[in-house]
Amino acid sequence: EADVLKTEIGALFEDRAVVVGNLPYNISIKIFERCTNYIRSFKRLVFMFQKEAADRLIAEPGGKIYSSLSVYAAYHYEIKKVCRIGGGNFFPKTKASSSVLEFTPHERRLLPPEQEDGFFDFVRSCFRLKRKTLRNNTSFTADSLKELGFSESVRAEQLSIADFIRLYRELKI
Repeated sequence: EADVLKTEIGALFEDRAVVVGNLPYNISIKIFERCTNYIRSFKRLVFMFQKEAADRLIAEPGGKIYSSLSVYAAYHYEIKKVCRIGGGNFFPKTKASSSVLEFTPHERRLLPPEQEDGFFDFVRSCFRLKRKTLRNNTSFTADSLKELGFSESVRAEQLSIADFIRLYRELKI
């Protein structure tokens, strides 16, 4: 028994574990991110989130709720929506719906580990002002975006993980 946000999670398991949990909704994303810091300790994570948080985690490029959290989750995991659970299934009943998501870590990293923190800082900066274009949120100019094959009016929510990686690598050169 301990505070999961302060626990050395990797030390809890001798082998890669499957962790299943109904997370406290007010800190569910913090717990998810904390577990991701120890991703190599897990075969799978199966967590229940409030529907809105789950939707943000599994959002695809082009959608209104696609965010840096969506990129972060998809970068690390293959994500499967297991089921949706209505508030009437709880006691006492609640108006909040929930979703169960299954996270399976990708076997291969897309970037070297030493570049990941910088990459996620870059992704967050791209989403900083959600309705602004990428060029208003980053140091890319209209010309540099065009040279890379992007419209000068492209927004972060339109980009795939591969696009973000390409842009990040261009900034690092």
